[in-house]
Amino acid sequence: MPKQPAKQRIILVDDHEVVRLGLKSLLERHPQFDVIAEAGSAREAIEKTDALKPDVVVMDIRLPGTSGIEACEQIVTIPKARLTAKLPSSYSSVKEPFATMFRVFFRN
Repeated sequence: MPKQPAKQRIILVDDHEVVRLGLKSLLERHPQFDVIAEAGSAREAIEKTDALKPDVVVMDIRLPGTSGIEACEQIVTIPKARLTAKLPSSYSSVKEPFATMFRVFFRN
């Protein structure tokens, strides 16, 4: 019997619970994904990423208080964490954060 590939352990970060529930529902339809935690703020995302060491963090870049981009800057220092940014629906509202986001993701 062939060995099953390891599931990708995911943390979802969005300040809207309905968005997190929708993403979780979509991801869990695929056997290779395992949503291990959810966070509603940047602080909570950083704490859970540090504690759980997920494979992937799906991050909303527009969070109240500390932005998702600022949280990503801290999360990339945590070993084993990989990031995916979930952009807001209005591109015009994120033109400037794109440059910051690319610096965070591609600095190494």
